[in-house]
Amino acid sequence: MIAIIVLWIILGIIALIVILLHFSARIYVDAGNQGADIKVKYLFFTVFKLNTSDMKKKKTTEKSPYDDALAEEPKEKSAQSEKQFEDSLTIELEELDKLDEEESEAAVDGSEPVQVSEELTEEGREQVQKKPLTKEEKKALKEKKKLEKQLEREQKALNKAEKKTGGSKLDKLKAKYEFFKPFIPPTLKFVRKILKKIRFKRLEIDIYTAKEDPGESAIFYGKLHPIVFNVLSLLGVIFTVKLKRADINCGFFEKKLEFHVKTRVCVRPSSVIASTFCYGIKVLRLFLPGWWKRRRERKKAQKAEKKASKQAEKAAAAAV
Repeated sequence: MIAIIVLWIILGIIALIVILLHFSARIYVDAGNQGADIKVKYLFFTVFKLNTSDMKKKKTTEKSPYDDALAEEPKEKSAQSEKQFEDSLTIELEELDKLDEEESEAAVDGSEPVQVSEELTEEGREQVQKKPLTKEEKKALKEKKKLEKQLEREQKALNKAEKKTGGSKLDKLKAKYEFFKPFIPPTLKFVRKILKKIRFKRLEIDIYTAKEDPGESAIFYGKLHPIVFNVLSLLGVIFTVKLKRADINCGFFEKKLEFHVKTRVCVRPSSVIASTFCYGIKVLRLFLPGWWKRRRERKKAQKAEKKASKQAEKAAAAAV
């Protein structure tokens, strides 16, 4: 009985989550020349809120505290700081004069300090400080040099083998492309589906253009009109757009360009989750057979290597 109650509770929670995921998340956008007002809502809760127009007003109205501090700073402090700076400069100049006098006296007396030549390298100093090596140390050095040479030879051989097997960079890129080639069509379909599920509702666009010269204003209006409607058609191809109004007005004898965009962007989480789940299944169906084949090939190669090593050991034992 308790197990049945727990099962019903779990089923009720799952049903509630599914119902909540069917409600779409909404983004309210109201943008213009003065700023933008963006709100992100889910159900009755505002998740995110941004108003750039209010931020601009605050920046213009508020003053920085540094300006007030600089205005209140007395002039006497600046005069005192200048005097202190001059005194410190005079003291430093006097000390430099004393040092020059001491150096000149030392040069007259002939008691110049002995200068070590900077051309002496670190290797030369080490050779001066070195003691004669013993026979054991000499043997150790020879063995060390031999090992270093052997390591260099082995590294060169490995690099050559990698170049022969791996091929050039183009071959590697081709191999990667061949690996990812079957995944490209489903990914493109998935991206298209996700973008189509983003809906622009009640899209309103208002643009007002004006220039001092009526001819220039008319030419600019003629260029702007097709650009705006071509962009809207492209948005309709990529997303789901429901246009309410798109007005472009032209004025004369003034220089002005104003725009106002208002829309509501909706996305349903349940549809996004369902499409991602389907895409994941398709990717697994494409990936698993190739992975299984590669695994079989690796196992075969390992078995062949083991057989070859055993045969070589047997041949060496027979030769002995």
